[in-house]
Amino acid sequence: MQTVKSAFLTILLLCCISSFAQRQYGVEDTSYKRRASYGLAKDAIKVFPNPVVNDLYITVKADSLSIKAVFLYDKDGNRLTEQRINSTLSAPIKLNMSGYQPGIYYLVLETNKQPFRMQVIKN
Repeated sequence: MQTVKSAFLTILLLCCISSFAQRQYGVEDTSYKRRASYGLAKDAIKVFPNPVVNDLYITVKADSLSIKAVFLYDKDGNRLTEQRINSTLSAPIKLNMSGYQPGIYYLVLETNKQPFRMQVIKN
């Protein structure tokens, strides 16, 4: 009985954290789909590799789309990094994640059209 109660409390805590991050910071838990494009073309933005060990790469595939800023949040919704970018170049954007602990992070891209949010797993 204690194990069931412990598992239930763990699930409840994770749901609360996810709900808080979504309300407070606009971060969506996309663990069930790995990508939240919010109306952007399916392959307009490519983020790889996921899971990531050291460097995460972001490429823009649509000519009319540009990335203005890259934000990385931890699972508690704390902003870890912010990079202002002009992504009109064809080279991928490189985000160094080697200094972060293994876990779940949320990548938020500010584009000239609409935000792009994605869950990133760090191994």
